[in-house]
Amino acid sequence: MSVRAIERGRDRQFRAQIRLPDGGLIWVHTGMSAAGVSFVVIEREKVVVQDGGRLVTLPFEWGCMERLSERASGKVYVDGAIMHCSEALFEDRDCGEIVHAGLTAGKKIVWHSAPEFAKCFQRCATTDRMRENELQRYVVSLFEEAHARKAQDIHIIQTGDVTRVRLRILGELVDRDLQDGAFGQAVMALLYNYFAQQTGGAVFSPMQRLDGRIVNPKVLPQGILSVRLHTEPIQSETRECGTFMTLRLLYDATEARGSLDERLAKLGFLPKQQTILTDLTRREGLCVISGATGHGKSTLLKHIFEAMVCDVPGRSYLSVEDPPEYILEGVEQIQVVTQGSVRGGERRERYREALAGALRSDPDVLMIGEIRYAEACATAVAAAQTGHSVWATLHANDVFGIVRRMESLLAETGVPEPRPRLLEPGVLSGLVHQRLVPVLCPACKEPFETVKNKDPALYERVAAVLSTDVVSVRGKGCAVCGGRGCVSMTLCAEVLTISPQVHDALLKGDVAEARALWKKEGGMTCLEVALSKCGQGLLDPRDIERRLSCPVTG
Repeated sequence: MSVRAIERGRDRQFRAQIRLPDGGLIWVHTGMSAAGVSFVVIEREKVVVQDGGRLVTLPFEWGCMERLSERASGKVYVDGAIMHCSEALFEDRDCGEIVHAGLTAGKKIVWHSAPEFAKCFQRCATTDRMRENELQRYVVSLFEEAHARKAQDIHIIQTGDVTRVRLRILGELVDRDLQDGAFGQAVMALLYNYFAQQTGGAVFSPMQRLDGRIVNPKVLPQGILSVRLHTEPIQSETRECGTFMTLRLLYDATEARGSLDERLAKLGFLPKQQTILTDLTRREGLCVISGATGHGKSTLLKHIFEAMVCDVPGRSYLSVEDPPEYILEGVEQIQVVTQGSVRGGERRERYREALAGALRSDPDVLMIGEIRYAEACATAVAAAQTGHSVWATLHANDVFGIVRRMESLLAETGVPEPRPRLLEPGVLSGLVHQRLVPVLCPACKEPFETVKNKDPALYERVAAVLSTDVVSVRGKGCAVCGGRGCVSMTLCAEVLTISPQVHDALLKGDVAEARALWKKEGGMTCLEVALSKCGQGLLDPRDIERRLSCPVTG
């Protein structure tokens, strides 16, 4: 008998595909906490479950000692390989689940009378509970501080005996505190095992690559919609593996509301760009948004879809995201169910299946969270060809880089002539590339002349394209900006509709001609948009060069 596949459903029900000795395959179900189910640990890697004469083999690591019932506090104490239990636990309705957790984790169960347990172990159990409360208080305070300081990300880096915690604020990482290594690893285990939603029943392990999503209101302050969690094993100073956990805070820091034009203006789009994007929401075809990680692609999609649902509620809106980030009212968000430890091939297949299912679900408007695989690119193009309105994100260096990237992805699927297929009339309707740049604090920004002697090369570059009298730079910080010198982020974006002239140039493969035609039609690059805002005293030219990765002279 061997296990072919295992799935975990709701209410702790497991479904396993078993290969029988005669070569046949069967699916069997078992209730992991049902009365009368017996568990026998046969070796460290797996456990056999006997239920009604059926044998099911499950992975050992699914036994999670971290998930004991709160009502078990003062009734259970784990000491190494032994789990000491008070007979008072029999009165707990979760008794079977708690004992199962211990058995599947390879613990020996030792029972004690209630007085004996209280005398020997209750002090230890209470100490452990206090430690757990300390960890929870730390996590809550971490999220509250990150929210108060408008952080986009939290980094927890545990290497050896030290854990470093950092916050990304307005695009820059700042140190928050240092903790010992064991405390940091306990915090990460608490975040993943207790607060995060995961699939497949995975539990925290420093050696595994894991993904999750936190939506628990008990730990998240009001204003943070959810937190996207990811861990990576990293090199440590000791022989043991270290862990790098990133927590992406998902909330609408722009507070954009109202009509789509009002939302786009708040995000930083220019009036002409707002008109183009509003027009694109009324068209069929594929609109692709690109930009670096953390530069507002998901936020833009959120506002576009919220506005479309409000303006045209009679259409069917579907999204395929891995994982869903924002809750979008009026949008059916199809979740790509993947376990954090699943390798690329299976994850890719699950994503493909979800996309295929979305197209069979009669959508009018489809959002593809990210075109990360060739199959997703082919699906997006196919949906646009069949009259759907499709919105997607992609990683590319500029607005015309989207075309090159999609052409390359289509070639991976075996399309013999990917460019003509991508550029069929009605397929590509619009392209957006965007970057976020910090906005200067109006209360403490300083004249550009203050950097003339400090950085003469920068001064010359800026003087070549702008009047230095209207340019400002970051000040030293004040109470208004919390000492940062900046108060928010604004988008510097390129927005392109595929006109017939631009289409013909792209079809020939002449990107330079397509770019020249687009600019002749009034198109502006991210740098040109940034310089226009810099000329209004809104942006520091040093931030522009850093965030756009190019000199202000182009």
